[in-house]
Amino acid sequence: MPHSAVRALRLPLIGLFMGLALLTASVPARAEAYDEVNQKLQAGRYAEAQAQAERYLQGKPRDPQMRYLLGLVQRGSGKPEAALETFLRLTTEYPELPEPHNALASLYAAQGDYDQARLSLERAIRARPDYATALENLGDLQLHLAQQAYCQALKSNPRNAKLRSRVQALGMQCP
Repeated sequence: MPHSAVRALRLPLIGLFMGLALLTASVPARAEAYDEVNQKLQAGRYAEAQAQAERYLQGKPRDPQMRYLLGLVQRGSGKPEAALETFLRLTTEYPELPEPHNALASLYAAQGDYDQARLSLERAIRARPDYATALENLGDLQLHLAQQAYCQALKSNPRNAKLRSRVQALGMQCP
């Protein structure tokens, strides 16, 4: 996958943390633990964040919010396989939560598995139709796939002026 497409499908951290803040507002006693892990995650202190999340989960192993944070930490610390497993379990156990579906989509897209990325984004949107981050990511994915198709078509027929002008009008660059 081109680097720009991977970058476009990464979860916007601001949106993630705003969503986390909304989820944690209803549980003040746990909010402090979430905030501490979240702060360490934002600061790039992944080992500390992971250790704290895992300690918390020893006492509350089914807590979806902390498991979600753990998945973000795993992804941020370069452990996409562990993050994938964490998010897959969350989407199975809590299919109504859109954030794990969206996070899963970004991992699939980074692996070049665009079909699974699309399905995960569609599940996130079904769970919450107004989830702007998933809608934006689905648009980015569709735009990336359109660019691939247009560039492949242009490669097959480089003299197609209509196609070339369409690619240029969309601001795309083909290799």
